[in-house]
Amino acid sequence: MMLILNREGIISYTNRYTETIAGIPLSGKHLSTLLLHGSTRDTDTRSILDQWRTGSPPHLMNIRTADGKPLSFQIHIYNTQNGHIIFGQRDSAGSEVLIREILALNQELTTMTRELNQNNSEQARLNEMKNQFLGMASHDLRNPVTIIMISSDLLLDGVPDGEDSDETKMLRRIRTAAARMSQVINDFLDVSIIESGQLRMNIQQVDIPDLLWDVQQNLYPAAKKRNIALETITDPDLVSLRIDRGKIEQVLTNLGSNAIEHSPSGGTVIIRSLRIQEEIRFQVEDRGVGIPPEIQKKLFSPFSGSGRTKRDGERSIGLGLTISRKIVEAHGGKMYVESALGTGSTIGFTLPDSVLVPDKPE
Repeated sequence: MMLILNREGIISYTNRYTETIAGIPLSGKHLSTLLLHGSTRDTDTRSILDQWRTGSPPHLMNIRTADGKPLSFQIHIYNTQNGHIIFGQRDSAGSEVLIREILALNQELTTMTRELNQNNSEQARLNEMKNQFLGMASHDLRNPVTIIMISSDLLLDGVPDGEDSDETKMLRRIRTAAARMSQVINDFLDVSIIESGQLRMNIQQVDIPDLLWDVQQNLYPAAKKRNIALETITDPDLVSLRIDRGKIEQVLTNLGSNAIEHSPSGGTVIIRSLRIQEEIRFQVEDRGVGIPPEIQKKLFSPFSGSGRTKRDGERSIGLGLTISRKIVEAHGGKMYVESALGTGSTIGFTLPDSVLVPDKPE
């Protein structure tokens, strides 16, 4: 082997034998192109050259070859006015050791891959068991919670208007708590259905202004209760899409509910549709306290502790956003969040341009 390098380690000349075993032209390339990856702990080639130049020769150089087999060379390095000259001779013993080490590493990698596959299979089995448990537990809980809600409604219907006794207040708290529990149960059922691969899509042509109007009506009672104005802004280029109306309405209603929950009294929540380049966006904007960056990273992950704290101090488990993400991904889209502390949040999702229904020619 013969190599002539400049001071930066760039190869200016090499003999035919070296290029033949390397299988590529080496002139003009850095020495690191020839070195076997991982053959030295030092990634700075200039530092390696310094070690070879100052240490006692010969030095061991492991190189990559055209046929994929590593080769070891015993080399001597000489300084010149413009750089270095390297002469090397095949080191059969070193090459054999290197090959044995690579084979050992390959065997270790095979073992680790086998163990990883086993762990993945076990994780899939446990995940299936979890989904079955969530489904069964949620079904068993749904009936008693429904009975509590219906009974509370019947008792509240018999309360005269304007009555505000302690018993009435307690009854209203029971009704509110039962409604929250019902929502959690429904979320658990949705998660178990989605993760078991049983999510069914009913794709149809949907009028976007009508969809946003329905979402606004879904949110109106909660917004009125908190004295929050609702506004919808529709991109005129978005007339109709081919989507699952019920599921996208569920996503937008969930995003809107979260925005109302975290908006100050007298504020405004905006539901917006946009067409930007080759994607379609739906987003919900609020002017609340914002979301810390560490929570934004985990906002759409289930059971991650990233649920935002509600006004009454209750901690959300965050399943609504996880379900929303799954629904959006089933449409070929993705969720996103933009937020800064003190200025509010924008949470939305994108859909591919392929869901857009083109305007009919006149």
